Amino acid sequence: MAGSLLARADARHRPPARTGAFGQRMYSFGTISFEECLIDTVSRGGDADTTGAIVGMLAGARYGKEAILRRWLKALEESTHDACETQAAALLALADGKAA
Repeated sequence: MAGSLLARADARHRPPARTGAFGQRMYSFGTISFEECLIDTVSRGGDADTTGAIVGMLAGARYGKEAILRRWLKALEESTHDACETQAAALLALADGKAA
């Protein structure tokens, strides 16, 4: 029965076999949104806070700031929000070859 259910499941929702933590997190990029990517990642357990932070940064780059749910942003303390904005601006400046 399990084999039958797995055969019907959408392949992108199945974790890859024996890829390790990093591979499983990268597999999350088969998702269709920032929210789905991040929730899929942290729901897998392990060192979820660290992998969630890393995948959140990568997913933010992929899906864009607009994809981050407003309710998630509103839950941040103002100083945390400001620090994230500052770091993102500095990274963009580095990517453009400019000093931050």
